[in-house]
Amino acid sequence: MVVMVLMVILVISEGGDNGGDGDNSDGNGAAADGDNGDGEVMMVMVIVVMEMVIVMVVMVMVMVVMVMVVMVVMMVMVVIMVMMVMMMMMMVMVMVMVVIVVMVMVMVVMVMCCAYTAADYGINKERKWLSFLE
Repeated sequence: MVVMVLMVILVISEGGDNGGDGDNSDGNGAAADGDNGDGEVMMVMVIVVMEMVIVMVVMVMVMVVMVMVVMVVMMVMVVIMVMMVMMMMMMVMVMVMVVIVVMVMVMVVMVMCCAYTAADYGINKERKWLSFLE
């Protein structure tokens, strides 16, 4: 900003110098007015350029802020998605654990029943053998 202000002052002073040269050359006030007009036009152009630069900077800042906000929103969305996936995985793991526990319980019950029936069968067989020996 300081550089911009210095440029404006420099342009204004250049316009004044040109006006002075015009007065010295042919003693005509019109040349001075014309040169001063040039200086003013240059100053207006510099102001317009300054305004464009400021607008560009503001636009860039807004774009950066928008990008940051979008990045933050995306990060939050990703975190939420990861949390959802983790919750789903946990639910699946719990379901798998329940299924495994149920399967193990069923296997244990089946083994117990088979063992009891086998023991009964063996005991009956031994009794038969004992009765046969007797």
